[in-house]
Amino acid sequence: MNKQVVNLRLLLFILIFCSCNNPLHRHYSPTTYEEDMQAIRNSDKLSDDELQSIAGYVVLARLSGKDISGETYDDIIEKIRSL
Repeated sequence: MNKQVVNLRLLLFILIFCSCNNPLHRHYSPTTYEEDMQAIRNSDKLSDDELQSIAGYVVLARLSGKDISGETYDDIIEKIRSL
């Protein structure tokens, strides 16, 4: 019985770790932007065109004075896809 509890806890830990490891769930911050984009690029979750779209969105937001801090990269790409 105790071995089953340990196995269940290990399985839950692995599931939680894997689900939190998606770089698209990170929140945009100007200070971590470069690191975030590198992690997204390395994850192969987006195409090069989508990566460029995020970069363009961030530049336009900065130029227009729109504060996108706190938005996840997943939210940003969904906004771009809906245009």
